[in-house]
Amino acid sequence: MTILLYLLAALLIALNVADWRTTRAAILSGRGREANPVMAFLIARFGLDRALIGKGVCVAAFGVWIAASAAKTAPYDALATLLVINAIYVWVIRNNLRALNP
Repeated sequence: MTILLYLLAALLIALNVADWRTTRAAILSGRGREANPVMAFLIARFGLDRALIGKGVCVAAFGVWIAASAAKTAPYDALATLLVINAIYVWVIRNNLRALNP
């Protein structure tokens, strides 16, 4: 179970990179916008790349923390959490790609 959790954390990191690239491309192309109001505020405050990279680092750290800390105490909760977060990122990336390729 521990290896699966770390694999899901690694997938979360890869999905964050894909999210950063597709969100950046969609916004810079003018075909997309940041739908998350918190991220829209952070982008306006800190700039596109800083906000997206900062968010990615925080989410990746959270994923690794979940995998490491919950692997022994609540592995099924950690599994469910990482699966849901990864699924959300797949949905976000799909929406970004749809904005880029109408």
